[in-house]
Amino acid sequence: MKSMTKRILTGFVFAIVLVAFSGMVFAASGQPKYGGTLKMIIGGELTSMGYIPDQISPFDYWERVPVIETLVRYDEKLQKAVPFLAEAVEENPEAMTITFRLRKGVKFHDGTIMDAEAVKWNLEEVRKSANLGASWLGASSIEVKDDYTLVVHFHTWDNTFLRNMTWDAGMVSPTAFKKNGIDWVRQNAVGTGPFKQVSFKRDVKKVFERFDDYWQKGKPYLDRIEISIIADPTVEIASFLSGENNMIRTVDPKNARTLENKPNVVLVKDKIQGEIFGLVGDSGNPKSPFANLKVRQAMSYAVDKQALKEYVLYGYASPVNQLNMPEAWSYNPEVKGYPYNPEKAKALLKEAGYPNGFSTTLYTRSDSMWVKLYTAVQGYLAEAGIQAKLEMLNSGKYSEMFFATGWQDGIFGINFLSYPEIGIMTRFFFEAASPLGMPKSMTHPEDLEAVFKQFTTTTDFATQKALAHKAQYLMIDMHCVFTPLLVKQNVLAKYAWVKTENPQSHAAIYTYADYWIDK
Repeated sequence: MKSMTKRILTGFVFAIVLVAFSGMVFAASGQPKYGGTLKMIIGGELTSMGYIPDQISPFDYWERVPVIETLVRYDEKLQKAVPFLAEAVEENPEAMTITFRLRKGVKFHDGTIMDAEAVKWNLEEVRKSANLGASWLGASSIEVKDDYTLVVHFHTWDNTFLRNMTWDAGMVSPTAFKKNGIDWVRQNAVGTGPFKQVSFKRDVKKVFERFDDYWQKGKPYLDRIEISIIADPTVEIASFLSGENNMIRTVDPKNARTLENKPNVVLVKDKIQGEIFGLVGDSGNPKSPFANLKVRQAMSYAVDKQALKEYVLYGYASPVNQLNMPEAWSYNPEVKGYPYNPEKAKALLKEAGYPNGFSTTLYTRSDSMWVKLYTAVQGYLAEAGIQAKLEMLNSGKYSEMFFATGWQDGIFGINFLSYPEIGIMTRFFFEAASPLGMPKSMTHPEDLEAVFKQFTTTTDFATQKALAHKAQYLMIDMHCVFTPLLVKQNVLAKYAWVKTENPQSHAAIYTYADYWIDK
C-alpha cells in the first residue's frame, strides 16, 4: 500500500487528489492511474524486433515502440521532428552539422547507459545498412564531442535527415548486441522504452512489462502490454468486440465502419499522414505503352477515386491528386491532376496510337483490401480501354519487385507512407539514384530529377516549400510519372477507457508511457 502510494506521488508533477477506499488507491477521475494491461492487436508480423537496420515495414515500428525509442520524434501539429531522447537538436546548415545533446540518466533495459558512444554505435549500424542507409547519403562522419554530445557532419546538406531519424534513430543496447549477437537481437529488443520485452512468439504474441528505471519519472502507468498478431480482419474484430483485446492498432476500413456506432468504442484517424495507394506503369521501358505520356494520363483519368473511397475504403481515405493531403505544408493547391473522365481517357489512348486500347498486367498484393481496391481499379481501366489482368502477389514476391527488381510490361499497384516531408518519398521511390526496385521501372525526366535534388539540399524552408510544390507539379501535371489514388488514413480502434495524455500518440503511438487504463 505504501509503495504504491509512493509510486503515484513520485510520478505526478501536478496536484492530484488521492482517495482511499476499500484498501485500494485511486487517482482522481480523469487523471492517470497505475496498473492494468493494454492488449493490442496488430495485423501483421514484423521483420526484426530489436535490430533497427532490418526494420522496413510499419509493423516493425508499431511492435518495437513499447521498447525502442528514438532521438527525435515527429510532431503532427508542427509537422516537423522534435527532440526526444535527445533533449536538444541543433541544425547548422552553414557549418554542415547537426548536433544532438542527449538526455542524461537514460538507461537501456540491461542497465547500461545511453551515452554518445552508444548512440554513435546505433547510428553507424543504420548508416551502413542496405535498408536505411540512403538516409545517410549526405553525411560524412559522426563525431562524439563528449559523453552526451554527438555531431553528424555533412558533405551535402540534407533537410530530410531529421525526419528520417524519427524512424531510423531507434536506440538499442550495444552491450546486448555484442554479448548475444544479431540473431538474438532480431527477436529480443533491449531499448530505453517504458516497457521491457519479456517474450516473443512469432506470428502469435509479444509481451512487455513495465520498466521501473524508465527515464520519464513516474511513467509508465501501465504494468504490461500484450501485442497479438491477428492477420484476419474478421478474427481481429471478433477478438476486439469480445473484450479479449482492448485496442486495434490499424483497423481494416470495413471493420472501422462496423465499429462506428458501437458503445464505448473510439476510432482515431491519422490527420496528416497515412498510406498512399496508386498506380505506376513501367514507363522506364521504351517498349511499354506507359513510356508514352498520354497513356499515363489516360490511366489517371480512367479511375473514379471518390467511388473508391466510398465503396472500397468505406470513407476512410482521402482522394488525392499528388503525394499527400491538403493539410501538408508540401501540398501544392495549384496541381490540377486528372479528375475522373473516362471519355478523356479513351481520347488520349487514341491519340497515343491505341484506338482499341491494349492489354497489360496489374500487379498487386493478395491481401483482401488490396484485392478489392485494385479489382475496382481494373474495372475502371477496362472501361477506358486498358485491359489489365490482375496478378496477385504474396508479400514476399511483391516486396521483391517493389524493393529490388522492379517490373516490366505492366502496372504496379503501389503503397507507401505519405508524409508532409515529400523528400523522403521522392528519394526512395522516385529518384533515379534510389536503390529500390520501383524507380528502376520508371521514367526520370531531367527537370524533375533536378528539382528532387534541389529541394532536399536547400537550407531555407521557404525555398524548400516552393521546390516541393514545383516537384508535385512536375510529377503530376507535367510528366504524370505516377497516378495517385487515395491516402488511406490509418484508424486506431480502442475502448473509451483506454486513455492517453498525448492526443497525437493515439494515431502515431510514439510512446506508450502516456497510456493508462481508466477502468
